[in-house]
Amino acid sequence: MKQANFIIVAMVLFDTAATKTHPGPAFNTSNA
Repeated sequence: MKQANFIIVAMVLFDTAATKTHPGPAFNTSNA
């Protein structure tokens, strides 16, 4: 379970970084 949670957190952090570097609908899932 902890490994799955780590993957989710990593995805959220990666999505946040992607939103900052490449703002757009495809990368704006966190701020939808």
